Amino acid sequence: MPSVTNDGRSFLVDGRRVWLVSGRLPYARLPRETWAERIHQAKLAGLNTIETPVFWSRHEPRPGRFDFSGENDLRHFVDLVSKAGLYCILGLGPYVGSGYDMGGLPPWLS
Repeated sequence: MPSVTNDGRSFLVDGRRVWLVSGRLPYARLPRETWAERIHQAKLAGLNTIETPVFWSRHEPRPGRFDFSGENDLRHFVDLVSKAGLYCILGLGPYVGSGYDMGGLPPWLS
């Protein structure tokens, strides 16, 4: 695993300066079969980083019952980003934004 630090001006990955050029690609809102193509398109657009929100409601639909399969396979998404030679930033919640029901929080909380 690479060493990531910063010097107040940029990130350093294994001592090498890296300027992050990022785009948001919410895997939970896209069909799994489109993930690789979207990541490829982001790379062609000049991005070197993909940011994706992680929706708690998708991965724990009921208390203590976790789902990381199929359309929720976060590991597969991150692997695709890595294989494309890009960095990945996971936007962890619990609240990930107003563009998703309850901000990504599971309904069983209310």
